[in-house]
Amino acid sequence: MEKVAKRNRDFLDSNFPGLSHVTDTHTSSNTFTFISDPSPNIRLHGKTIHSKRNPEGEAHNLVHDIPVQDGIVLLFLGLGLGYQVENLKKRFAGKGTDATLIVVERSTEIFSLLCNNRDISFLKNAHLFIGESLRDVQAFTQEIGAFSFSGYRIVKLRGSHSLHSDYYDEVERCFKESLAGKLSDLLTRYAFEAMWMRNTIDNIPSLVGSRSISSLRGILRGKPVLVVNAGPSLHNQLQLLHKIQNRIHLIAVDTVLTPLLKAGIVPDFVVTLDAGFHNSLDFRYLFTGGGGCCDMKLVADIVTNPIILRHWNGHVFFSETSLAIPGSTVPDSPIMPLFNLLHNCFPPVDALACGGSISTTALELAMYLEAEPVYTTALDLSYTDYKTHVNSSPHYDALYGQSNRLSTIDTAMVRAISGRKLMALPAIQGGEALSDYVFSQYVRWIERRREYRNRVVNCTAKGVALKGLSHMQIETLSRQGGLPDRKQYVNADTGGQLTAGGAKAFLEAMKNAVQGARTDMERDQAVGSLRSPDHLFHNIFAEAEKMYHDSESLNTYLALFLSFMNRHIDRAFVRIEKYSRD
Repeated sequence: MEKVAKRNRDFLDSNFPGLSHVTDTHTSSNTFTFISDPSPNIRLHGKTIHSKRNPEGEAHNLVHDIPVQDGIVLLFLGLGLGYQVENLKKRFAGKGTDATLIVVERSTEIFSLLCNNRDISFLKNAHLFIGESLRDVQAFTQEIGAFSFSGYRIVKLRGSHSLHSDYYDEVERCFKESLAGKLSDLLTRYAFEAMWMRNTIDNIPSLVGSRSISSLRGILRGKPVLVVNAGPSLHNQLQLLHKIQNRIHLIAVDTVLTPLLKAGIVPDFVVTLDAGFHNSLDFRYLFTGGGGCCDMKLVADIVTNPIILRHWNGHVFFSETSLAIPGSTVPDSPIMPLFNLLHNCFPPVDALACGGSISTTALELAMYLEAEPVYTTALDLSYTDYKTHVNSSPHYDALYGQSNRLSTIDTAMVRAISGRKLMALPAIQGGEALSDYVFSQYVRWIERRREYRNRVVNCTAKGVALKGLSHMQIETLSRQGGLPDRKQYVNADTGGQLTAGGAKAFLEAMKNAVQGARTDMERDQAVGSLRSPDHLFHNIFAEAEKMYHDSESLNTYLALFLSFMNRHIDRAFVRIEKYSRD
């Protein structure tokens, strides 16, 4: 056994240098014992980690139905003597399959017994976590790439799992949560990237002369801010907000703009994000004479619906969106390859982390402005009083339009809510709040965002309770001495404007990319080049491949898409020239 132990130490030195010391762990506690009869096993208080009679047969049963395919991610919870990992590696051997193996063993003593008694070369190329903290394992799972992902399996070694079930259950939860977030982001890219690309091109002329969000960084340092959302509970707070609007800076999500303006409340910042046409309806009241916008600053994602930027008469600050995973050590990253091209032509553009909701983006803006404290209200994340949004919001008005003397607004609301994946979540006021699965994901994102703790105060009257955020009634906020008698207005930096030259350079680069893809298609090289992850249209092509399985239909779709993009680029050039003459 000494030869086996030495060989394993050499293996660890070469492949897992941080683990070589584990083989020196003493087992004097007699907690675990290695036994060799009838088969190599580990015994604890008379029970074995693996099957006592046939550990190899148990291992086969654990992994025999796992498909041998590229991109599969395999999470082993509990290693023991590694029979299950060894069996799987034999099945995958010689198949040329690119799979990701993650092996987690909480007990260093178990791993020490493995290293001192069995050859561990089967662990080569696996990602090994022995006795690691949850945070270290979580950080790794959040780095798993989603583009090559084809599925996952979790293999639990019952004997090891039962010893540290809470630890392994939390690893499993974080693993699934991380993959779910990545896959959701990936599907969003596939489904919407063509729209995002089109909107970016259409928005370029409107952004000439505007500044990037970078010019706003830190302008509210140490000043109180209230983020106003569109939850139903806002209706009873509007009168109070009207009284304090001159004492605290207001950041409004786009959905709540109309109710605020109708109540005589003018926010300092309005945040808009979504690319779809429905998002422009949040501004319809403003654009049809419902109030002036010269004093409001619009913080708009570059991909937002072009109608909004085309009609906004006030200051515009453009931003990007990034995917941030709460608790992750991985830097936030932009979610569109197009941004890499944009960075070469635009002034520096910072990204606001996106938790999937305009409300989380508005909170991120408050953090970016370095406001403190940050208050937020109407963040119900539930169907308060069986409503989806505050009264007078476009969503509310749309449902109101469906009502009549035989079918009330309440009926329309209940009908809309009943189509969701409903669930009950702990409520601010005690008891439970009627919420749904999507809201629960926002709740989890906010609760895991460490930056919010001790800095963000929830002033929402009704809705889901948010762990980690202190709660305060908005009436208390209006009375407390922490608010100044009058808020101090600040100006953004004057630099960072998008010039007409920069806009034209970006459009020219886009036009060259379109022409390059067309040339590849004429040479029958489009498939090879577009499959490259670095290609500007890689995600567009990946989605098209899923829709069209024959090459003729695929090439027709790509040709139409490239022609479509070329027309939008030409129109953007014309608009820039027109604005330059005016």
